[in-house]
Amino acid sequence: IEKVIEDNITPFLETTLKKCDAYSMEIENLVLNPLSLKGLPTGSSKLDPLLGGIRPGLWVVSGDTGHGKTTFLTWLLWEQALRHVPVMVTSFEQRPIGTVQKLLRCQLGGDFTKVTEQERKQGLQQLGQLPIHILDHYGELEPDKVIESIRYATRRFDIKIALVDHLGFLVRANENRDERQSIELIVRKLATIAVQDNITIMLVCH
Repeated sequence: IEKVIEDNITPFLETTLKKCDAYSMEIENLVLNPLSLKGLPTGSSKLDPLLGGIRPGLWVVSGDTGHGKTTFLTWLLWEQALRHVPVMVTSFEQRPIGTVQKLLRCQLGGDFTKVTEQERKQGLQQLGQLPIHILDHYGELEPDKVIESIRYATRRFDIKIALVDHLGFLVRANENRDERQSIELIVRKLATIAVQDNITIMLVCH
């Protein structure tokens, strides 16, 4: 009877507890594949040691309005695209053309109004050859639509980094949830997708 019980026993709680040495194979795999411990280079030799590179997961970037969050992250994604890393950019606060302007400044190294029309066209053509995918939407959007778009871009274009700019355009309080609960739900969903799909999602918050 004891043998039958032991062979068929199942825990009441579905909780798996392990000791540290149960992970020895995973540790050895990490040691044998050192690049898996490092993130993608940011494009800045000073930032890389501080951040450890760009690794999969959810990044939350916050700061006051006008302090350069979007500009910094747009540059960061442009740097990744130059390294052949597919990226996706959303632009809910400014129209997508605003994102294109920031990218064109990166590509031309300054004010695109100070160069010739031919140089602008050439810069846009070079940008068009980079693996940068822009979600052509301005204003509020349902969080599930954003997640659906990110997952599609991951499957279709193998994107590794998605910029969601910004959280305020995804949050809608309703009679069942207040703003804080809505924010928690959206952040949890984005973090889960980032881990499941092994991508980096950069979320701008004001």
